[in-house]
Amino acid sequence: WQVVQGNAVGSNEGRWIFLVRARSAPCSGRVAAGHLVDPFVSADTGPLVSRRFDVSDLEEALPDYRGPELNLVPSNFTPPEPPELAEPASILPQEAVPDLIRELVVPGSWNRDGTAIEVRYGLLFVTNTEKVLARVESLLAHLRRQHLWTVDMEARLVELPDEEGRSLLLAADGLPHLLSDAQAEVVARAIERGTLQVIDHVGVSSLSGARKAALSARHFTYVQDFEVELAQKTTTSNPVIQQGMEGIRVDVQPAPTSTGQAVNVAYHVTRTRLAREIRQVSTPHGPIDAPEMELLRLRGNLLIPFGQTAIVGAGSHDGRMQVLFLRPVLRPYGR
Repeated sequence: WQVVQGNAVGSNEGRWIFLVRARSAPCSGRVAAGHLVDPFVSADTGPLVSRRFDVSDLEEALPDYRGPELNLVPSNFTPPEPPELAEPASILPQEAVPDLIRELVVPGSWNRDGTAIEVRYGLLFVTNTEKVLARVESLLAHLRRQHLWTVDMEARLVELPDEEGRSLLLAADGLPHLLSDAQAEVVARAIERGTLQVIDHVGVSSLSGARKAALSARHFTYVQDFEVELAQKTTTSNPVIQQGMEGIRVDVQPAPTSTGQAVNVAYHVTRTRLAREIRQVSTPHGPIDAPEMELLRLRGNLLIPFGQTAIVGAGSHDGRMQVLFLRPVLRPYGR
């Protein structure tokens, strides 16, 4: 690999950095992964034709989303703001499309009088010969195959007796762990029999590289404290009503590998559950609620082949173990 860096031509933006790897290949003028550039194709002299192509999907910028935090907030405490997420970025910025096509699709053909290429409102308008237009269409299809993928991440949190959970983790030989087909079949049968109880089942769909989160939770309210106002002869107590949530939040950022066989996924999973009935505590101004919450947090990065299941974490409490499974599925964007 070689690091290549520099500034974009005609731009005052920051420095670009690329990782480039070269490998030997037969001198056929084609790239094995995608026929992006064919240096031996020359411009033809056929009649000029105008066509338009819809490139709005390549320009669409999807924002990242992390979801709400599941936790109890102490009285008189304002939690800090989480770090800002990255600005939404499109796969192919609109202003880059014409220059990219001129460089990759029969470069010499664009010097001919009457040819044109521009993007307006998500549509690419091209005037060139039929042969060049066919190659433009092929390039756009390649970019979609390479970048426009949706990753569906299925998360299951199951609960089982401690002893059985330890046996499962022992067979897994450490965490995180990819289940073999035989192990996945054993887990599926155990869920059907009820030996493994699914307590949460959440699915997250994310465009390749985008961070998304899904939440399955129950809201509850409670009296957290009292705001006391003292006057000369009176005292006023105003209850502070707080909201809480018990449930699961699954936050993932998937990045499929170049082969499309697996996905590098950064996952953040939070699971909360009220430990018992909310108890009340007497105060001079009235009773306040004192909820107790069990909290399970799992964070990590893992390479998971598509269609396979991985055990990514586990936690034990009161003789019961909770185990989290993740299973990614790759599908074309928009289908």
